[in-house]
Amino acid sequence: MKIAVIAGTNTDTRMGMEYLRKLDPALELMSYPVSSTCEEQARFQYADNKEKEERIDDIFHQASTCGIEDFFIYCNSLAGAFDFDSYMNVRGVRVYTPLQIYRQLGKKYQRVAVIAAHNQSCYHIEEA
Repeated sequence: MKIAVIAGTNTDTRMGMEYLRKLDPALELMSYPVSSTCEEQARFQYADNKEKEERIDDIFHQASTCGIEDFFIYCNSLAGAFDFDSYMNVRGVRVYTPLQIYRQLGKKYQRVAVIAAHNQSCYHIEEA
């Protein structure tokens, strides 16, 4: 199974790949960082929706040309900065984000503790 691992930076993307490799070494993983530096990532997250969607479209198009149909978002702040749920429904692709997991945990537990990089992450995690 081919999976695109997407995160804000190269380091975060690499960590996401390491996480998935531990779960299933047979997975074919491809790295797609949204930006090359933390500064670029911060600019992306606060950019307007059109600019963010263009970048995400570019990543998903690159991955799709490699036969990838599953997309794993390994970044709280990225998951909060872009509406991957709507994108997934409109584009007909499979996207897995931390926010989806937090929604499941929220239904199961009364209290969930999460460490997030900044308020935008926290806001969307609380909202989930």
